[in-house]
Amino acid sequence: VDDFERRDDPAFGARALTRTSSDNGRTWATIAEGHDEHREGDRIVRHRHPVYHLDAARGVVVKFVSQYEWWAGQDDTDFSANATADYLPCRTNRIYYYISRDEGATWGERKQLIQSGSQYDATHWADGVWYERNGAVFDELMRAVSLDNGDLILPVSVTPLGEDGQMIKWPDRF
Repeated sequence: VDDFERRDDPAFGARALTRTSSDNGRTWATIAEGHDEHREGDRIVRHRHPVYHLDAARGVVVKFVSQYEWWAGQDDTDFSANATADYLPCRTNRIYYYISRDEGATWGERKQLIQSGSQYDATHWADGVWYERNGAVFDELMRAVSLDNGDLILPVSVTPLGEDGQMIKWPDRF
């Protein structure tokens, strides 16, 4: 995947456009455009813009997608002082990944990113992170780092919990 742009997204003023080139950039084919979002009951499930990581030594491309939810009709960008501390998108962020072994022409099944260890699962998926209590994102401004042993290091942004186990309400943000 050689190009990634954002335009006309109602949430961020942009939308995702993913293109590939098989002739070293002379021509381009669009392989994905817009958002991946759908309704599940009274919630809208949306995927943030994907982040691609090439591990050339192993011949794989990994596509990371952060997913969040919000109530149908709720403004998913309201970080004003009037927004509530239990803001649904901050409590439902999860990270998924797909692996391609043919340079992004096809992708394997979607898998949730879950920290290693028997104490972690789909709900408590990372240290200090629980689905429906808080969340973490890996987005288009972050990059994975490959280690020589094949492990990846991913920087993530975590919505913190207070000592009471609830999301912290920052008066200057939400």
